[in-house]
Amino acid sequence: MGWIPTKETRERLRKARKISHKINCRCCYCKAKRGETKGVNAPHYGKKRTEKTREKIGKGNKGKVVSIETRERMSKSHKGMLGKHHSKSSRDKISEAKKKQWKDADFIAKQMLARNVYPNKSEKLLTKLLHQLLPNEWKYVGNGQFILAGKCPDFVNVNGQKKIIELYGDYWHEPEEEEKRTNLFAKYGYQTLIIWEHELDDLESLSEKLLNFNS
Repeated sequence: MGWIPTKETRERLRKARKISHKINCRCCYCKAKRGETKGVNAPHYGKKRTEKTREKIGKGNKGKVVSIETRERMSKSHKGMLGKHHSKSSRDKISEAKKKQWKDADFIAKQMLARNVYPNKSEKLLTKLLHQLLPNEWKYVGNGQFILAGKCPDFVNVNGQKKIIELYGDYWHEPEEEEKRTNLFAKYGYQTLIIWEHELDDLESLSEKLLNFNS
């Protein structure tokens, strides 16, 4: 648990700072109070924390209790944009930054994995069928393990073939999407088989389709 100073202790510290610090004091506390550590003057401005550093910070903050006063200050700071609106220029910049992020395979994979995406009922059924028909050939990667052209396919061949299987829900996808997705992955040398959800109702026909595609 983190140490939380009492109100009396904080008051003593505040008075001590007033006495011991001069007008042009260069200590971290005084510089921060004068706003000299914000923006481009911040020590970590433009720098990115490593994964190891982020893990250390996460472990260090685990179990700490934030005081009521601190939570109130955080709440007020979060409300700083309440009632305000970004300018068109700011909105465009934010939009472009987000689009750029979602073109990065690592970013997409991390987002998918962080959301704990699991196979749905139809994907589980197809996974079981693939394992029965073609053991050690196909792997479910719809949780973000494999990103191609900014897309997250459902299944990828793991036995040397550049082939992908997509399972399309009848409600969520349109017929024209099939050709678009197939052509997109073809640019990267992948053959793509689109399985529609209703095809799971006829496992015999679907099995034949899968075996022909895998051969």
